[in-house]
Amino acid sequence: MKTISVLMGAFLLACGFVCDLPAASDPWGQLDVSTNLDGHPASPGMQFNVHVRFWYKRVAGNDIVGVKLTCRTEPDSATINNAKSEGYACPTHLQADNCDGDMDIRFPVYLNNPDPHEATIQVDGYLLSDNGKSIKFLDTKMLTVPMIRASVLEVYSMDYPKPPDTVNRGEEFPVVVKVRYQTLPAGDHIKVQIKNKVVSFGALDSWSSPALSGTGVIASSPMHISFNSPGHMDLFVLVSSMHASNITQDFDIEVVEPPKRVIGPIDIGYPKPPDTVQTKERTRFNVKMNYQNFPPGTRATLVFEDPKTGKQIPEEWYESRPLGGNGTYQFPTLSLTAPAQAGTWELDATIRLPKLNKPSEYETAWKKRLSLSVVSANQGPSGPPTAEITHIDRPGGTLKVNERAPIVVHIHYEKLGEIGSSLMAWVTEKGTNIFAGRADSPILKKKGDYTFPPITITAAHSGDFNLQVQIKGPNATVLASKWFTLKVIN
Repeated sequence: MKTISVLMGAFLLACGFVCDLPAASDPWGQLDVSTNLDGHPASPGMQFNVHVRFWYKRVAGNDIVGVKLTCRTEPDSATINNAKSEGYACPTHLQADNCDGDMDIRFPVYLNNPDPHEATIQVDGYLLSDNGKSIKFLDTKMLTVPMIRASVLEVYSMDYPKPPDTVNRGEEFPVVVKVRYQTLPAGDHIKVQIKNKVVSFGALDSWSSPALSGTGVIASSPMHISFNSPGHMDLFVLVSSMHASNITQDFDIEVVEPPKRVIGPIDIGYPKPPDTVQTKERTRFNVKMNYQNFPPGTRATLVFEDPKTGKQIPEEWYESRPLGGNGTYQFPTLSLTAPAQAGTWELDATIRLPKLNKPSEYETAWKKRLSLSVVSANQGPSGPPTAEITHIDRPGGTLKVNERAPIVVHIHYEKLGEIGSSLMAWVTEKGTNIFAGRADSPILKKKGDYTFPPITITAAHSGDFNLQVQIKGPNATVLASKWFTLKVIN
């Protein structure tokens, strides 16, 4: 009896194992489930795809196979678009008793609950038979999606011309936005756009951050905008990222017509006919400008142009100090070399101002044509001009290294004739070409005595500081020379 019982138990065990297997003719199915998160967690407010591949075999031709997704997390943390997909096992043109095949489906999933640390989605592959009266589950997979807290964006601060400050029509100005962000997943980016409430399409300017993660504050690069008409501008910033809800913040700008800048009158001192200049002579131009309604910080540029080519004469030009409001400005004396041939010398004196809408670019605001009479140098008096340095006023005592001090040069000159010429006092360190200072005279005629404006020199080194003064005439000819010594201490 004992032997029979053992054999019977073995038989029952074997039978039970075999009976749980589906028969060779029963339908069969297998699921493969994945997402497009690439191993990253999902966050509330974020949409991703669940990719389901469902293989089946031995399904009757008029039966239906399907895949269904169900969120199993309490409370429900996912919304699944079209959570079920069904279809006949066999194409309708095939008259087959049973079919093999597969379904390839991507379900959009939207996570909407911030509480769970993970979301569980059940995926069922099933079979409907008897006209939908009978359902059989062929395979089931449980998909677990890790979740993180919702990412949050906030406009921390904005830097722009806030009313009552105004901007001029056409003026380009910067807007900087600081954004506070929380729990951004690694690799996320923040985008900031400036938009006009009236014009619904497009952005006036935008900025995108580098890759960010976690919590922090970031400032945008300056975004530059301008308006071509005056008025009250209602604007807003739109801040967005892949994993956070969009936020907006309103702001407004007051745009006004700029006061018209006025230049003039402008006085130019130069040798006007019947006065003449000699060929290759250094000729001085003194320009004084009156101005009105200059924005603070305006720099005016004095430039002479060749009217034949319209190009700037590069020999000398000057930029003013920063100006603003109304006033008068005297440019430093500008010297140009007369042509090598006698005749009429025409120049265009121009003043350029920065554009209001693009301060880095300049435009011509004023221009005047000048005509000078140039005569040959041999039309001057008989014999070359002469000069003598009669005295040099210099600082008494000793100087310290890098101390600045004035010297004054007195001369006697002859043979400059009726036409006359400008003379120059040129100061260098003796025995070198190291420039130390200069001064220029007005047009001097015939003969006489002249005192040059003070020349400021800098004590370059300790010990004996030897300086040489040269008086230069037409064509930079040296007419006189004298040197002297200053004592310099550390």
